[in-house]
Amino acid sequence: MLAAVGIASVIAHRTGNSGLQVDAADGAKALAHLQQYESENRPAPAAATATPLSIRLGRLSDLRRLAEGVAYAISTARAP
Repeated sequence: MLAAVGIASVIAHRTGNSGLQVDAADGAKALAHLQQYESENRPAPAAATATPLSIRLGRLSDLRRLAEGVAYAISTARAP
């Protein structure tokens, strides 16, 4: 990425870690470009996914069972 803006760099590998080396004269400019690149390429936040609720109410008995289930859930709910 730095090469694209005319800054020479080398990845230096040392025991247990690695680092990016640039000429001291280009240090501030390289850091600014890397920070800008990072801010422009952050992953998008995960979108909230809504779970669709599909209930088939084709018969009256389905509606009655649904109402009974809701009533039971409300009656057994505990207050926080």
